[in-house]
Amino acid sequence: MREFKFRVWCKGKSDNPNFNKQKWFDINDIILNKYIPIRGLFNGADDNFVVQQYTGLKDKNGKEIYEGDIIEWQFTTQSATIFIQPVVFSDGVFWATSIPLYEVAKNAEVIGNIYGDEGLING
Repeated sequence: MREFKFRVWCKGKSDNPNFNKQKWFDINDIILNKYIPIRGLFNGADDNFVVQQYTGLKDKNGKEIYEGDIIEWQFTTQSATIFIQPVVFSDGVFWATSIPLYEVAKNAEVIGNIYGDEGLING
């Protein structure tokens, strides 16, 4: 069974001084410290935060891959084509471009995320 984990991106517009700059937070820090109601995070009531889910997969370096991460990957190490795309969740599956993430994760490397590194994404 895969592990369910989340991380939260603060857009830097919060009235709470603990969340007044753009950065990542572990969702447990938010819940346990009661900074904001968890209900607000998951139903979109607070537009200052974006919740991203752990895919259950790690990249070739052992780094956890989350929804919204930008990954660089090849089908095989011998492939000449390198893809740089964000990880998205759609139709019950995490995807890298149009390939299920589980098929490419072992050859992938997390190189950024869509909030801080959107310039990395190629068309």
